[in-house]
Amino acid sequence: MTLRIDGKPVGELSDAELRREADARRRARRGGMKGGPIAATPTDAPAPDQVRKYFASLELEPGASKDEVQNRYLELLDRYDPDRQKDDAKKAVAQELTRKLREAYEGIKAYVATR
Repeated sequence: MTLRIDGKPVGELSDAELRREADARRRARRGGMKGGPIAATPTDAPAPDQVRKYFASLELEPGASKDEVQNRYLELLDRYDPDRQKDDAKKAVAQELTRKLREAYEGIKAYVATR
């Protein structure tokens, strides 16, 4: 079964369409829209194209298991640990990388929670 919003599969929606759907869901939760949201997915789930980017950030193929995601995340955090960098420039780069890894990991966790 493919989830659809306004007749389109969720994977084919643009970012703008997904934002509109999220806004409609927020209004519905506050009681501002009769009939509720259009589809049955949580609004805090990342967009499909963003999920693909998160998997790429963790150097994984989309659809990896929870254990694979967690193991890869911890492995990459260890590899790019800012405390292991002696040079300030490398330390700054490592801090940015770990921030992006954390964002990717949290995004994938949110995506998996909606499945």
